[in-house]
Amino acid sequence: MVIVIQCSDKVGLVAATSNVLAKNGINIVSMREHVDTDKGRFFLRI
Repeated sequence: MVIVIQCSDKVGLVAATSNVLAKNGINIVSMREHVDTDKGRFFLRI
């Protein structure tokens, strides 16, 4: 399974995403994240 998220950046996005996955019994094997500070965009690939 690959999860890709792209949205406006704000504090707590990694924590919120991890929490949802944990509550559903999904283990994170690999995670990459990036913030485009010029555009305020957050990118996450799990």
